[in-house]
Amino acid sequence: MRATRVAGGQQIELDEASLNSLIIFGEDDAVHAQVGQRARLMGPRTAFLASRLVELQLSMTEQVLADLRRAKDTGAIPVLPKDNLPLIAMTEYETMFRTTREALALAKDLANLAPPDYAQSYLQSERATRGLRLVGRTLWQEATRHDLHPGMTPVSVSFATLPYYLTAYQRTNGATLGPNRLLGGNMEMQSLRQAGWEPMSHIDERVATARIEIVRAAARSGQTGLRLVVAPTDDSNKPKQLETIPLWVSTPAMSVRMGEMICVNGWIRISRALESTVDGLMIFDSLGGEELALRFLRREREWREFVFYRIVPEDGNYYVFFALDGFGEVQLDDIRVSSVQFDTQVPTQPTQPSQPGTVPYWQQLNPFRYLPPLPNWGR
Repeated sequence: MRATRVAGGQQIELDEASLNSLIIFGEDDAVHAQVGQRARLMGPRTAFLASRLVELQLSMTEQVLADLRRAKDTGAIPVLPKDNLPLIAMTEYETMFRTTREALALAKDLANLAPPDYAQSYLQSERATRGLRLVGRTLWQEATRHDLHPGMTPVSVSFATLPYYLTAYQRTNGATLGPNRLLGGNMEMQSLRQAGWEPMSHIDERVATARIEIVRAAARSGQTGLRLVVAPTDDSNKPKQLETIPLWVSTPAMSVRMGEMICVNGWIRISRALESTVDGLMIFDSLGGEELALRFLRREREWREFVFYRIVPEDGNYYVFFALDGFGEVQLDDIRVSSVQFDTQVPTQPTQPSQPGTVPYWQQLNPFRYLPPLPNWGR
């Protein structure tokens, strides 16, 4: 590591860095000595965990690529009409696997030297994951290249779920959307509350205005649309980030049944980039939560469509939320919440996992074993 004094402070150059690299700044020699002592005490455990994580990531990557290779060999990877290319183009990965195993073996050898070199063992484990991360990221980006949003479905969020995503994509023929269940989704109404919508706001000393309104200027179709506006108290001294979401609105409750697949779609326009926020406008639902929220920050001069799909795990009420976490104006219109209609009967009692709280959402129902195909997307 090299430190150079530059205008405004110190410039740090690392010979090698990873996703977990940390740099500690301090002038106290005692703190420096304590950190070094702590690092030496944690060395054996850190080196072991690093190599174990490589083993787990290697095993997961091998399994996913084996599933995708099997799909290619059986002709199950579709060609996309948009670019006439396969959804996922499988190539040769044995060289990458061999390099990863060699790097992992070296990491273990370094930890078993006399005396052991735990620092180099840890770094070698980090190097071993680079090929795995690159392949995973590349294939995920390739598979979802035509999706409107990366998180459009719970199975399109990562490389690990690509086999589920492929199954979903492969079985899309014959699906249609049912009628709109969302009361007031076309925004042709006089009052949000009369239609069952629940607007909420939080105004503090930094927020002068936080309002939700039905106006003609926000209409994409029809006469009116929904506008969300948050304005600062002092336009010349905005905070870098608001601590509390100043404005959000909830849809009316919609009854859903176990095993249904729900499609939420609509249109959004942002007149200028949102400020003092990292999340921007969040669109999420009562099933996926904020973790699977769609986020919009940049200016959208023209209307832009959004869409996501959810599988209903149990009978109950369903809600969609729109939260503006920053300064600016957002317009929404033509929002639909529809059930995906399939040619085959959707089971009403799918098998439940033995420990629901420990199973990821996208695995809770083994959705593509028990449910018919998703509707088309990315085409």
